[in-house]
Amino acid sequence: MIIFENIELFILSIIVVIMSSLAVILSVRAYLKYSSIEKRYDLFMSGRDAESLEQFFLDIQSAVDHLMDDNKRFKEQIRELRRLSKISYQKIGIQRYDAFEEKTGKRSFAFCMLDFTNTGFIATCQNTGNGTLIFIKEVDAGVTSIKLGPEEEKALMFDLAGKQKDSIAPDLPNYIKSNDYVASALRTARDLGADEKDWQSFIDDLKSRKG
Repeated sequence: MIIFENIELFILSIIVVIMSSLAVILSVRAYLKYSSIEKRYDLFMSGRDAESLEQFFLDIQSAVDHLMDDNKRFKEQIRELRRLSKISYQKIGIQRYDAFEEKTGKRSFAFCMLDFTNTGFIATCQNTGNGTLIFIKEVDAGVTSIKLGPEEEKALMFDLAGKQKDSIAPDLPNYIKSNDYVASALRTARDLGADEKDWQSFIDDLKSRKG
């Protein structure tokens, strides 16, 4: 029988053995977990069929970069298209009529083309029977430097161009804004339900006094 003369030393030895055993057990468990994680990492990075997942992510990043470049290019193209649309003719109106009483069939016509700023031209083509006379009048911001002829006014080229975009005729906004009584007259006509005959009567009276 072994008798320990120093019981405290015996107890301390037991504790050391137990702690050492626990340390070994924890080290083994940590190693096993590390090995498991390492295997999962290798599987994650290697992918299936030996395809590299890392390369897969790199390919995705490259594709995203290309998409961003394309998006930037498309935005620039859209800005350019918007710029071009403002200087392109986009409001069009045409009206056929008889330029001369003896010439019927509405072989003459007035043609208007305006851009976003209501700048463009009015072309009047009059069929004489022996040929065609063409007159061009420039339009700048809805205003012509040369007074429109009766047939051009009748053709309502500005109104046709305005209706093309579901907007007010481009030669009217500045006139309405500059003269408050015009807006007041329009509201009165609206509230009283003025029809075409009322307006025609007003136009005829105005022409007889001012024309």
